Formats: sequence, C-alpha cells, structure tokens
Amino acid sequence: MYKNFSNKELSCSCGCGLMPSRVPMARLIMLRERFGKPMVITSGARCEKHNNKVGGAKSSYHLAGAAFDVRLPNKNDLPEFISLAYKNGFRGIGVINQDKGVIHIDCRDKPIWIKY
Repeated sequence: MYKNFSNKELSCSCGCGLMPSRVPMARLIMLRERFGKPMVITSGARCEKHNNKVGGAKSSYHLAGAAFDVRLPNKNDLPEFISLAYKNGFRGIGVINQDKGVIHIDCRDKPIWIKY
C-alpha cells in the first residue's frame, strides 16, 4: 500500500494481483506529490484476460504495468495535471472523458498524444 493509493486501485481489477511496475509507480507517486490534489486510479495494471474483457488495446501499456487511468475530482485540474504528468515522465497522455476528468497516462517513449 502506498501513501496516496490503495493496492486495490493499482492492481488488476480481475483479482489476479498484477501490480504496476516499479518505474511507472515511482513516477505516479512523484506526480501525486507534485500535483497535491486528490486523484483516483480507475485502472492500473491489467492482465491479458482483463485487458481483453475491457476492450483494451492488444499492446496496452496497462499490460506491462506502465499505464494508469486517472479520474480527477475537479475536471478543471486537467491542464495542470497534463503538464505535471509530462514533467514526471509520462509521455502517453490521453483525455478519456474531459467532462468527468478522466485521463490516461503511460510511460511510452514516444511523444505525447492527446485525444479529446
């Protein structure tokens, strides 16, 4: 268990126990510290079976424990969060639902991507 996150929100939702990898988790912790506001992980690590069930991409970074879907209680915090996520090493960034403040972040090496 981490200071700002529970194992339940970080691990695969199917109950298999798969957890995020060390480097992405360290980046997430640093992001949360710098952001200084609540954020809820709606999807962390995913096993292949669960990823298929939720319609995730076959090459999803969730499978490697290197991606997180995050819900911000205040959707107006999205611009600040995106900036901080990029500064903390998350290069794959996609807004899943702007109205609900839900965003995807991952540790890909490619440039940032944003989908509205």
